Amino acid sequence: MLGLVLVGGLSQRMGQPKGLLELDGIPLYRRAYDLLCKVCSEVYLSAQDGQKFDLPTIYDDAFKSIGPASGLLSAYEVYRDTWFVLACDFPLATEDAISRLTNSYRPPATYFISRGGQIEPLFAIWSSEALDKLRENVSKGKTGPVYTLKSLGTGIEPEDEKWLYNANTPEEWQAILK
Repeated sequence: MLGLVLVGGLSQRMGQPKGLLELDGIPLYRRAYDLLCKVCSEVYLSAQDGQKFDLPTIYDDAFKSIGPASGLLSAYEVYRDTWFVLACDFPLATEDAISRLTNSYRPPATYFISRGGQIEPLFAIWSSEALDKLRENVSKGKTGPVYTLKSLGTGIEPEDEKWLYNANTPEEWQAILK
């Protein structure tokens, strides 16, 4: 299983690249990378053209302007494998969260689902079958990864809802820092 840290988002609501925000002195992209290194044979960042990082990176060249599906499908074009996907803006993800998802994995996909029923496609494990289905859906104009997971994935609840806290705005980020 390969690991993919999504850092290529536009960060429009945050106003700055989320992956470069630091928690305890460590950039969020590095925190996510280090977590995935514990369970994946290789880990890559998924970034847009022009973004430079000090870690192995796959650029979203193959698919553009389709949101997070760009990163997933670009990585899948490079390596046709199962991918553990973790967006960098889950700053409270832990080793326990990574282990829970890994140990619960059932193909074609396993993802966290919040107690409120929200599917987290960017904190999930995607098999080749799931990524083929995502590519098929994208070709039909359905670019949201949630749409794909609803039809073929297994959702699990986190042991700690904080694992799923997602920082998209400066206010949400400040709440994490408190």
